[in-house]
Amino acid sequence: MCGISGFIGKYAISKVMDITINQIDRGVSSTGIAYIYNNSIRIVKDTVNPIEFSKRYGSLRFLDVDIAIGHNRAPSRGLISYENAHPFLSCNGSFALVHNGTVFFRDNYNRIKNLLIEHGHKVKGETDSELITHILEVYKNRIGDWVNAIEEWSRDWLSGAVLILTHEGKIYGVRNNDNPLVVVKSGGNIYLASELEAILPLIDEYEYALTPSDYVVVEVSKNNVIFYGDFKKARLEESYHRYWYKRFYKRWYR
Repeated sequence: MCGISGFIGKYAISKVMDITINQIDRGVSSTGIAYIYNNSIRIVKDTVNPIEFSKRYGSLRFLDVDIAIGHNRAPSRGLISYENAHPFLSCNGSFALVHNGTVFFRDNYNRIKNLLIEHGHKVKGETDSELITHILEVYKNRIGDWVNAIEEWSRDWLSGAVLILTHEGKIYGVRNNDNPLVVVKSGGNIYLASELEAILPLIDEYEYALTPSDYVVVEVSKNNVIFYGDFKKARLEESYHRYWYKRFYKRWYR
């Protein structure tokens, strides 16, 4: 179990750090963020829990950054190390990825890893999450557009939930197998997290809180959220979350 987070809006790094702290129960072995600054994707990660990460890299909170994703890790494969910490950057620098879940490659893990290396990919760690990052790059190069590439890749390889930050300034999310992912729009800002409860302390109210169905790709850009696929379950989740927020959270916890 890991925590994934994302934000589009002013001081995005600060918001992502806050979300990781609010879902610290999902992982303390390492913490990391990816963001766009001066037209390139930057990654900062360390083998510390989200609170210590915020202390060490607190100066990043004040950067003029309006898009970021984050991760706090509970290891399922691979040692606790910088190389195994999320986010992972594609070899061509076009996207960064954070993952919650475990992909079971069984005896194929080393074979697939070696095949990727033979084709020029630089695999630095031992995690399944890094491997599926490189595999997504293969799909994107072959298919072209992000939505179709993610749809096909997620059905072939994904187990869990991911957020993908692209060089174009968008965040894509997709999930399956009951792995959590919630998208919240509040005050012109867009929040993403593993848990709604990680977002609620940061906002006064929200327009909606949506959970995508399995393999539904969510495309998030400034003031805009698009779901590609079955939207029915997302609307049901919205109704539940709004009821819970108004009746319980706002009354007893704020």
